[in-house]
Amino acid sequence: MHVSPTADQIRRMSAVAANYNGLQGLTMVPVSLWMFAYGAAVLFSPAAMLWVAAALVVVIGASVLIARAYRHRFGRVRQGGFAVHAATVITALVAFILAALVLNLIGWKAGGGQGNPIWPFGIQFALVIAIAFFLPPVLRGRTLDMSISRHWQVMCALLVLVSLVPLGLLTGGMVHPLNVTYEIGMASNFWTMGVCFLIGGLCDHRLLMNSLGAAPTGER
Repeated sequence: MHVSPTADQIRRMSAVAANYNGLQGLTMVPVSLWMFAYGAAVLFSPAAMLWVAAALVVVIGASVLIARAYRHRFGRVRQGGFAVHAATVITALVAFILAALVLNLIGWKAGGGQGNPIWPFGIQFALVIAIAFFLPPVLRGRTLDMSISRHWQVMCALLVLVSLVPLGLLTGGMVHPLNVTYEIGMASNFWTMGVCFLIGGLCDHRLLMNSLGAAPTGER
């Protein structure tokens, strides 16, 4: 017997369709793995950093192929909104820089080896995530779409919480464990981004699959 979708299910599918291009989460997996590799190179093998950086070309190619696989299965959604994407990228970049300046002014520098009891980079990264995933719905006038990004909201909250816990004081010093040296600071930054993008990307993919399922190919 055919069961009609509920109002909540319809709203959910509408939100997923409106954010379809941003929910192709498996495209983030190669990027996440690259971030893990680059962080490891910074910490354990600086000589390999150039090779890992060069591998970014392969990573981008893999993400493009994965995006094509999404189009083959679900079709293509013409979302447009270049101005929204441009405004989001610019806002996130400006916010990241301004956050760094403010943290530096109060003496909490994000570089490794600094005397910070907290972890400034986590605050900056949480701010970028918040802007990247919450500003577009606001600019499009679709604030209800934020309901499908709960996993990103949780990650932002956890990042801020972990960042503000003064582990440097709790461990008997003034330096946060993730900022003990420049190498540890850089590696932890890349690994944190990798973990967030991997978990967030897999959650986005699961949301897309559960909401749209198998769909015919073609333009939408």
